[in-house]
Amino acid sequence: MKYFSHTVKDKGIIFFICMTISLIFVTMFSLSTSPLYVDRWIGSDSAIFQVIGCNWSKGNLPYVCTWDSKGPFIFLIDAIGYWLTDSRLGIYFIQILSFSFALLVSFNWFHTIFSVGKSYLFSIFFTLCALLDYDFGNLTEEYVLPLLMISFYFIYKWMNGIVENKYYFHPYKYSLIYGLTTGFCMMTRFTNCVGLLVGMIFILICLVKKRMWMNILENIMIFLIGFLLIVLPFVIYFHLHGALDEMWFGTLFYNISYAHNSSFDFSLFGILLLCKRYIVVLFLILASCLFILLNRHRRLEGYLWLSVSLFTMIYLSQTNGYIHYGLIGLPYICISVIKLYQIEKFKIAVKV
Repeated sequence: MKYFSHTVKDKGIIFFICMTISLIFVTMFSLSTSPLYVDRWIGSDSAIFQVIGCNWSKGNLPYVCTWDSKGPFIFLIDAIGYWLTDSRLGIYFIQILSFSFALLVSFNWFHTIFSVGKSYLFSIFFTLCALLDYDFGNLTEEYVLPLLMISFYFIYKWMNGIVENKYYFHPYKYSLIYGLTTGFCMMTRFTNCVGLLVGMIFILICLVKKRMWMNILENIMIFLIGFLLIVLPFVIYFHLHGALDEMWFGTLFYNISYAHNSSFDFSLFGILLLCKRYIVVLFLILASCLFILLNRHRRLEGYLWLSVSLFTMIYLSQTNGYIHYGLIGLPYICISVIKLYQIEKFKIAVKV
């Protein structure tokens, strides 16, 4: 990323701006943790996570003393927050840091194509798009966002290598991040990585077609290392405390039965509501279709992003349609903006 080519002073300015935007965003819109609001979201998912996290910080084991149908990482985040400040203020600080990193990735992603000024403007647009699905804050999608951003940036970078150099080799260090991200999702809410899983399957198909068996094996091994770095500590911890079965039930098995009972309204109103709530995903579907139609020499790239966004929308249409589910599609804003710009750039080049 271009961020690493900047001087120390420039890096500091960029990070300070991202922190400032994040501070304003979380303070204004995290209704369940911001010091501006008092006890407005009792009974919400965030409140449940806070109760479990607070109890864990005092030695009361999740899934045994308190219970919810999420992975332990979200409870650990809230536990760390309460351990830091003995209040939800600690969670608020973690949220600011988390969204700052997501913004930093968005800025540097945009900066691979655009000037510094335009990259800041598009990063603000990215932040405004986050408002569409942010809900009340302190939810699983918010904390996995930085890892999802980096993962999709690496997929984007790999695909650019194919388009520009016909070079299919997939760096195994990327798979470490994919593994960390998938592990994080497994330990919070596994379906948060649905788009990433589709992207990884697409990469695998391309590598299989090119018979790059050693590259595939390297990536699988490094992916598993990243995945286990996140998952294994929780498995060991809950096993040592005699609560491993309880952890897997709350993390995975209960949610399978919950998913079977999920439903969405497929009337005209329901479909319009689906598109409105998850417009960031719809944006990439439309941008991908345009890209395929107008950039015929780069159709493979369009098929990748169409697959990722379409399967994400299909998944979201099978859920109960909660607003915050759409936050996993926020990285798609970076992809959509860049792909639409490249379409226009291609059209101009053809006219010339």
